[in-house]
Amino acid sequence: MNKLKKALTKNKQLRVLGIDDAPFDKQHHANINLVGIICNNTRFEGMLWSRAQKDGQDATDTIIKMVSNSKFHQ
Repeated sequence: MNKLKKALTKNKQLRVLGIDDAPFDKQHHANINLVGIICNNTRFEGMLWSRAQKDGQDATDTIIKMVSNSKFHQ
């Protein structure tokens, strides 16, 4: 928390990524849509979109690829 407090006192801007799944079909092994919203302080900067398998093991890898391949990575 000290790093956050220090950044805020130096007027650093924070960029935040929020990720959620979209409504999906209840079938087993259906693909689901993942959406990521990027905000800088209170300003919307962009949206990321990808797909992952419902209840699968690929969500983390999908999110990493989604962010790594975006203009927000750096």
